[in-house]
Amino acid sequence: MAKTAQVPCNLKYVMTSLKQAASAACLSFVAVQAAWAGGFEKPSDPFLVIGANLEARLNEDPNSGYRQLLAAALPNNEDRVVFQRLPLRRALRMFERTPRSCLFPTSEDILRVIVDMSADDMVSSVPVDTVGSHIITREGVPKVSSFEQLRGMKLAVQTSVLISQFVSPDWGYEIVRTPDEVTALRMVMAGRVDAGYGWFPDSLILAKAEGMPLPRFDENFSLYSSDTHLVCRNEPGVEYLMQVFNSRTNNLKQTGALKAMLGEFSRIVPHRR
Repeated sequence: MAKTAQVPCNLKYVMTSLKQAASAACLSFVAVQAAWAGGFEKPSDPFLVIGANLEARLNEDPNSGYRQLLAAALPNNEDRVVFQRLPLRRALRMFERTPRSCLFPTSEDILRVIVDMSADDMVSSVPVDTVGSHIITREGVPKVSSFEQLRGMKLAVQTSVLISQFVSPDWGYEIVRTPDEVTALRMVMAGRVDAGYGWFPDSLILAKAEGMPLPRFDENFSLYSSDTHLVCRNEPGVEYLMQVFNSRTNNLKQTGALKAMLGEFSRIVPHRR
């Protein structure tokens, strides 16, 4: 069983027909986003579904994996759901201050630590996939299996990662900040740094998109690991939203469409009856 480093939780941080259906839903989803100009407070208001921007999985491309999932699994009529994609920290703030809102991808375990909400305030969907973070290296450099191995190394870490929360400066390595994950990946693969902080499966998706060799990492040494969920505020109407999302997501799992959407590197959480 893979081991996970003891990390504090505050990381303040298809088949052709199915693809066609997802694309059509996505077009409607985008239109809904632009059409709604109301609030998200009254029981008659829709839920604001906030997508936390991710370079590889939830970005400006409607065909990015999580965008396809949300388009296919959520109700796509504007009286039920409105979608907005935001940078991670803004997404967290928006979720915390918007009564009728949901956040994806996330988990209740993380949110209970980084936002001022209790378990009773939130409702979670079925799990979607498993994600995590690792120390990545290039071919010819040993995989990193412990923090002690980093001594004397130069490590690329994107600025959105609060590395100080779980990495000790006493371990004797240099941290080089990068504006995003793809920059850290490029520096690792070019040999400008010895290793980098990388998300799974993002680092693999980005490397393939960039035409790079895939980075190496020790699957048994994970800095962070979690199943992803859609988490919503516990407000009237959330039961219907979750029922639709869970039913459609489970169907996508059973048909293999979810794996096709999220890609070859994804770790889909199996459907449990």
